[in-house]
Amino acid sequence: MTTTNTQPRVAIIVLNWNNWHETIACLESLRGVTSPLWQAVVVDNGSTDDSVAQIRAWAEQSGWPVVDAAGDDGCGLGPLALVCTEHNLGYTGGNNAGIRHALRAGFDFVLLLNNDTTVDPEFLSLLVEFANEHPQAGMIGPSVYEMDRPQTIQSAGARIQWWDAKFPPLSGGVTEAALDKTPRVVDYISGAAMLVRRGTIEAIGVLDEAFHLYVEEVDWCRRAAGAGHGVWVVPRSRIWHKGAVSVNTMRKPSVEYYRFRNRIFFMRKHARWYHWLVFGPYLLRHVLGKSIGCLVAGRREHGLALWRACRDGLSQKLSPATTRL
Repeated sequence: MTTTNTQPRVAIIVLNWNNWHETIACLESLRGVTSPLWQAVVVDNGSTDDSVAQIRAWAEQSGWPVVDAAGDDGCGLGPLALVCTEHNLGYTGGNNAGIRHALRAGFDFVLLLNNDTTVDPEFLSLLVEFANEHPQAGMIGPSVYEMDRPQTIQSAGARIQWWDAKFPPLSGGVTEAALDKTPRVVDYISGAAMLVRRGTIEAIGVLDEAFHLYVEEVDWCRRAAGAGHGVWVVPRSRIWHKGAVSVNTMRKPSVEYYRFRNRIFFMRKHARWYHWLVFGPYLLRHVLGKSIGCLVAGRREHGLALWRACRDGLSQKLSPATTRL
């Protein structure tokens, strides 16, 4: 890790929940990243296993002194800070705990990094270099590759389909050789790795905790773009992502619930009235069709989860307080 004071300081936030082996593999990958000045901030999101002890033991063995980040003043020194929440705050709440620590500690950028990723040693320097050259860019993401097919793109930015609230990745499934390496503005970047400027967070707030998990990064990027903070992808910056490691431990109906409910949340927050002329009928057809299919297949809980998601997505409050610092 470099120590030049003129370089911006980046807090790399890695969220852990009962998955220390993935988190340690991610941290091992980060050890190859030498520039710019950065600190890994591991947020243990109320784990019920021995994650904290395992991460501490790995850090001691690896020569990474751990700084406990429990105080309000934060801490900007040392290669690894550990933030522990008392219980599971969800993906949004856990990451927000790390973001608030980073802001207290005076970091210039926050980088959210999923713990089921490995990174190219130059991924961070390429993102920060682009950010320094493009001050209007508020959120910047790398190309995300499939972990088990390392030459295949999982996402190089993504777009918003307003009529059905779907968020398909750009360049998904293409090989690295076919990828356009030109940086470009996108609707949103993958939540697997998001470099966010401090000023952007101060302007728009943190992740909206009403989402809990899923679609929260789309909402965050949309809020940034709406405030004039550009959302960019820098394809030459690379990471590799497994995907869905933590949520695979959840009951599937819960996953279906959050995925569908949060699409409705997103539309309520950002869609224009004319989008609802198509999305409203789509919503009804989708819930009816999928729930009937679930009943026929003997998956009653999944069908009920969809109806609950529809009800809650349309009725639950979206408090702006969850987006403030």
